[in-house]
Amino acid sequence: MPGRWIAMELTGVDEAVDELRRSVADRAESELFTRAAVSVHLPDSDVVVLKPAGVSRDDLSADSVVVTDMSGKVLDGGLAPWSGGDTHVDVHREMPEVQVIVNTRSTLVMAAAARGEPVPPLPVDAAGGRIPVAPGGSGSGEDIVGTLRSGSSPAVLMRGHGLFTVGSSAGEAVKAAVLLERRIRTIHLGRQLGTAEPLDPQDVDWLRR
Repeated sequence: MPGRWIAMELTGVDEAVDELRRSVADRAESELFTRAAVSVHLPDSDVVVLKPAGVSRDDLSADSVVVTDMSGKVLDGGLAPWSGGDTHVDVHREMPEVQVIVNTRSTLVMAAAARGEPVPPLPVDAAGGRIPVAPGGSGSGEDIVGTLRSGSSPAVLMRGHGLFTVGSSAGEAVKAAVLLERRIRTIHLGRQLGTAEPLDPQDVDWLRR
């Protein structure tokens, strides 16, 4: 039975939830986390833990998360996964090196995604180079995977779906989401003052050392 099977994985779920809570608490970005969709692929398993939409960091627990297999079938959890949960599962299945995915949909992020143009790097930004835009607007995991594999950025913009960041740990993916949210806000403000000049790729590489 699924319930009996998933009971053997609850320790891993607890650890995944604890890591997510610590990662967000360390950055004091509870509003970002509440509005974000987050998923964790438990190491050495075919299990994905999904954070339900609208659940705050303080309310997140092993009882509130949704647990699925790699086909998206719900194995455990009293709440339904959000509408984009299948996209996360698709990425985890195709990119097993990705442990955590964060999808944010703030107003400015959605506006940047709607523009459909890559977001350039900034001089004081440790989140890597430009943020590419995935083709299409269906939220397809295949489009996200293809875009991530074709570049070096830990993030992708998707029209109508916002910003996706990936990492080998919760801390890595959440940190990228926080930094890139700030970058998009900064670029928006800079455009109100005039034209923002993108950094040379060599300068971006130097800043990442």
